[in-house]
Amino acid sequence: MGEALKAHRQVVSEMAAKRLGRPLTTREASCLERVSSLMMLEVMESEMQSLSPQQIEHLLNAPDIPADALGCAQCGRILAQLDHSGDAFDPAPDVLAAGGAVAIPNFGWFCSQECGEEYERIRGTRFARDASGRIHYE
Repeated sequence: MGEALKAHRQVVSEMAAKRLGRPLTTREASCLERVSSLMMLEVMESEMQSLSPQQIEHLLNAPDIPADALGCAQCGRILAQLDHSGDAFDPAPDVLAAGGAVAIPNFGWFCSQECGEEYERIRGTRFARDASGRIHYE
């Protein structure tokens, strides 16, 4: 891992601990490292400053989804597994979306609109919507 990445992760960890008013547990630090590797770290730093302690707790207790799987960012349900022989997910992402799963570019998946909306409520964020008001990205 590059020194700049280590430094950013350290800043994000320190900010989370400061906002919580306590040191992070080993599991929380590991979870934060996993989450921050999915996000641009500069965005993570600025977002951390605006999160409430409850929102940080939610972030630190995010579902532990294996690297070779697609899972719901809210409930942790595994949606697809990587088929290493074909280097593709099974079921394919378009099949997941057709079944009601919601893909968020550069972020991840929700198993349903309901989980996406629960995530929004807890995190105090709002994803893009289609004309009918459902979470949707092209």
